[in-house]
Amino acid sequence: MSPSGGTWDCTVTQQIQADPDFGGIGIIVAFVITACLALIAACFGLLLDLFDHVERLKSSGPFDKFLHALYRLVPFYITLDARENARHVLHRLMRTISDQQLVLGIALLAAGWLRLNTITVYHFEMMTDLAWLSSSTHLLTVGYLEKTCFRDPRFRDWRVVAMCLNFVLLLVATVYTGHRDWFDLYGVPARCLVDAVSADPRVIGGYPAAMMGLWVAVLVYGYARGIVPLYPRLRTLLTPPFLSKHYPLQRHSRSFLPCKLTTRIALAFRFLASWAWTVLAAQSFWFALGNYAVWTDRLYAQPRLRGDEDVWGFAQLVPLFLLGLALARTAEAWFGEYLSQFALLLGVGKRDLG
Repeated sequence: MSPSGGTWDCTVTQQIQADPDFGGIGIIVAFVITACLALIAACFGLLLDLFDHVERLKSSGPFDKFLHALYRLVPFYITLDARENARHVLHRLMRTISDQQLVLGIALLAAGWLRLNTITVYHFEMMTDLAWLSSSTHLLTVGYLEKTCFRDPRFRDWRVVAMCLNFVLLLVATVYTGHRDWFDLYGVPARCLVDAVSADPRVIGGYPAAMMGLWVAVLVYGYARGIVPLYPRLRTLLTPPFLSKHYPLQRHSRSFLPCKLTTRIALAFRFLASWAWTVLAAQSFWFALGNYAVWTDRLYAQPRLRGDEDVWGFAQLVPLFLLGLALARTAEAWFGEYLSQFALLLGVGKRDLG
């Protein structure tokens, strides 16, 4: 590859200059732990919903029997008061993580684009991988908070604007990773391959293009699934009448799949649009795919790194400190709930205890 102009050298090299800001172990661990924590919290929230739903059931259709079967598999019981306290704690945790991951994702992508002339293809790839983990974590929190604070336009609208900005930055970065030689030129400045794709999109192809297509599909689905439900009118406008929640379904009939094709489609659509499917399937798949990309890319590049990429600096410590802040706020909410219960048992106010 010959130089393409500017001050960057596009000569092919097998060596990769270390850059802790994008490939350091600290920033990777912080993003992975945060994503894992959000996924566990969402799964626990589903468990709380299962307890609530089963206790409210008044019919004995096939779907309800299925929920009862799941309920019997849980080896413990959570009281109603404990569920409400747990929801308050989970809400505090998810809300803190939500804003942090949205800001971190935009900052990471903006830093990558601003340093396009100096970072390598490998670090541009790591930037994209970490931005993917950040986006999946944020979308998971959006789904969890959808029916609470995201119903308030003052809380919702500016965050949706930031989500759209993050989506565009990540989508464009993902498209550029489809260059057919992307994984073979990790040591080349990212500007070289970005300019090559901009000059001739036909260089997109092979395995990188296949992976790029998968990432784009997941990205579009994830953001559509995250943003559209936040606006009830938009959701109603984009939903065909027979797929609407208000469309009558013989849900508790003897036949679990009614004969009408439209009813079967509606059942499938509601399942795919459900929060349970989003957490247990879509977000779990996104989390697994994101982790696979981060760790395989890092292991693939390690033998060719020149310099120490695990130096602990500002960029490595900030995500870890933000994770600690989220955990601290969660612990504060947890102890606050139990302090309130203790105060009620004693018949005194919280201020009296302090």
